[in-house]
Amino acid sequence: MRRFSDRPFPPYRHRPGRTPHPVLDEKGHSYGQPEADPLPFDPAGWRESQDYLFGVDLFNHGYFWEAHEAWEGIWLTVRGKPQGDFLRGLIQVTAAFLKRLEGQEKGMRSLRRKAYAKLGPLAQPGELYCGIRLRDWMDRVDRALLSPSEGDDGSGSPPLRGAKGDTSPRWRIRLETEPGVELGEA
Repeated sequence: MRRFSDRPFPPYRHRPGRTPHPVLDEKGHSYGQPEADPLPFDPAGWRESQDYLFGVDLFNHGYFWEAHEAWEGIWLTVRGKPQGDFLRGLIQVTAAFLKRLEGQEKGMRSLRRKAYAKLGPLAQPGELYCGIRLRDWMDRVDRALLSPSEGDDGSGSPPLRGAKGDTSPRWRIRLETEPGVELGEA
């Protein structure tokens, strides 16, 4: 699966209650690491935002808690603006995936609704926002969160692999520089 940043992944995906808290626990993968000062997020310059792109990489590889943290730093720089709503929506989607992994259906549905309230106004059919065809992505996220899907192992967790050997999650974020052209393609 394509990566959009060169930052290394943490050694494990944090799952609340199952793994050491990354920041608060001495055994956590980010314990004692200084917090970065993110630059304000400009939707027109999304291709240059390493924090945004790293969050996409983390999300696409099932590091939901870590993606939440990557995006939260830049969200704090743009709260109250449309790009702040966009980032808050992404953060809430990652939290919805975590709730699904924990088997918390009610929490997952609540976070999904909150996320879509933020993302919906930005999700124009056929349009890209920060490289994401939001309406299409939200539909794929819905299939992963709300309905059993092909490739689902029955555990209640979103499939981390697609059906029939497809190694990319169907709910992954596809970044496009223009309609139909994924980031990194000529």
